[in-house]
Parts: sequence; C-alpha cells; structure tokens
Amino acid sequence: MHVINKILKKTVKPKYRLAIFDMDQTLVDQTIYEDVFHIMEEFKSLKINMAIASYNPYAAWLCDRYDITKYFDIICGYPHEGKLDHIKTIRNYYKENGVTYDDTEIIFFDDDKKNISDISRITGIRCITVNPKKGINKNVVNLVNCNQSPLPPLPLNELFTDTGSTISS
Repeated sequence: MHVINKILKKTVKPKYRLAIFDMDQTLVDQTIYEDVFHIMEEFKSLKINMAIASYNPYAAWLCDRYDITKYFDIICGYPHEGKLDHIKTIRNYYKENGVTYDDTEIIFFDDDKKNISDISRITGIRCITVNPKKGINKNVVNLVNCNQSPLPPLPLNELFTDTGSTISS
C-alpha cells in the first residue's frame, strides 16, 4: 500500500490545493486525535496548503501545544459570526501572498453541521462533516488513504485531477 501511495503522489495532482480545518472536535478534543499527524504529513507531501478556522481563541496555543503549528500557514482562532468570515480572512491572507483559490480547490473539515451547511449553501467549497466523537481520521480523508472510499458521494476520481500520467500495477 505504501508503494501505491508513493506512485500516486508522483503521478496524480491533488484536486484540492487548500485544506481548512476546524480545531475543536475535528483535530483535538482532550488531546490531539490519533491520525492528525499522518493526515498533516500526507497533505504536506501533496503540497496542499493548510489553515485553521476556529471559534476557539486558543487555537494557536493548541497548535503549539500539540506541535502542529508548522503545518498551517494561517490560524484563525477567534469567536466570530460565522466560519465564512474565517474563510474570507484565510483567502485574503493567501491573496496578499500572491495565491488565489477557486472554491473548487478548497476542502473544509468541521464537526459542526451548521458550519458545513452554511458554507456548502453559500460557496462551492467541498465540505466534510467530521464525527465530533472521533475527530478527523484516515477514513474521512480519501486524500490520505486512496485505497478506500469513505466519502461515497465523491468518487476517487473527483478527489484527484489526473496529470496525464498513468498508474501501473
């Protein structure tokens, strides 16, 4: 399986260029969820930029505490009227640094169904609801574990954009 993941990284370009994560009950609860480091490393190796959009004013502190700050370009950790404001702040940060993203290039993970509903309804951002009791895990993110399809509505070919290379067995 590890060999297949290496082949995929060399031959497949990820469809999503930016992953935005909620903090509480998505990445951490009482402690950091088990698969977070693996997921962050996989996204980093795929050159997917990452950001935090959290109502928790201690989000940056939590990232430092669990040694995951290095994975995120921007951490929006403050109470606000909605996650759309966080996403706007994140997009502005990247725009100021010369990087723009189309909605279809962004994937957002959150345990709050209202946040998922709001963002899905108003934008074209791909939103993934995370189980608040388990947090994000390898089974939720097809980009991390390509041999499974835990997201039935989104086939594997929708997660990746083919670069023209073929994958041989």
